Amino acid sequence: MANFCYKPFDEIEIYSNGDVYTCCPFYLPKGFFIGNIFRASSFDDIWYSPNAILLREKILNEDFSLCNTMICNKQYLYDSTYVLNPPYPRFVRFSYDDMCNVFCRYCRNKPGYCVNYKNFENEEIFKKIFIPLLKNALFVSVSTVGEITASKHSQDLIKKIIILNDKIKFDLLTNGLLFDEVFYNKLDLKNRIKKIEITLSAATEKTYNNIVRGSDFNRVLKNVEFISNEKKQGNIGELYLCFVVNRENYMEIPDFIELSLKYDCVAMFWELRNNNSDLCSNYLAQSVWCENNSEYDKFVDIIKFVRKNYPESSYIMPNLFTSLKSHSLLKKITRKLSLISIK
Repeated sequence: MANFCYKPFDEIEIYSNGDVYTCCPFYLPKGFFIGNIFRASSFDDIWYSPNAILLREKILNEDFSLCNTMICNKQYLYDSTYVLNPPYPRFVRFSYDDMCNVFCRYCRNKPGYCVNYKNFENEEIFKKIFIPLLKNALFVSVSTVGEITASKHSQDLIKKIIILNDKIKFDLLTNGLLFDEVFYNKLDLKNRIKKIEITLSAATEKTYNNIVRGSDFNRVLKNVEFISNEKKQGNIGELYLCFVVNRENYMEIPDFIELSLKYDCVAMFWELRNNNSDLCSNYLAQSVWCENNSEYDKFVDIIKFVRKNYPESSYIMPNLFTSLKSHSLLKKITRKLSLISIK
């Protein structure tokens, strides 16, 4: 099979209203979720729902009409074990706890947060949905829309998960401000992290302070050094420094790769998503990867410089190349990790 996506067969993401998706909602038709944990009598009602079956059937027929291929064109290796009614997913993402301790201007439109986790503390929901789901899981992401180090709820969830299934590995996203040795040891995370992504989005303190309010650039770098040392000792799997590309920071892309190399990280770049955040109040002005942006040619020059001067193993740009593919100098750029095996 030439074109395949494993996500509808092996992954779910749970949002604050209880809706469950098989991948990022931006990649699917609006409202195309496979179920809701607050309305389902069991996880079977969600995992084997009509929408879930329909999506899998289309993927097995290499029909991606339900997918937004403009922003997602990943291809994965097909495995014959993927069927219309697969076992419970191995990849689980909890994307409902938006508690955060800083104000990233590409994430929110004002300081503060709107806690959405209270309904998830219902013991009945945990017993009928989460326990059956997590017993089969191998990898879990917690607090993908907030900051795990700032949320007691997400920290308590990790503790419950470890008790329930000691073999689970965690994918964690953090701003790094409070992710120090004390936090790491408190949650007993040694040898439990498959991947950690630290969102920095700047290579200098000045740019960082402009984009991320209420944080401390040097303290974050100190914690990055600690996490990097844990990775070098084999206690943590993959380590990424993340950079949300926008007009305020794109000139620092090469320096950010240098910073990532210093800490033995891979630099991961994402374009700013139009999400009603502070920076998105003038989204077109921030979208330097678009041809009609006044900074576009400078941005292309930076991408050319990166490709010429840094090994491909040092950075990942999952979506930016899609936006640039029409440029004559970049037509031959192929998306990294375009063929991925999850086995």
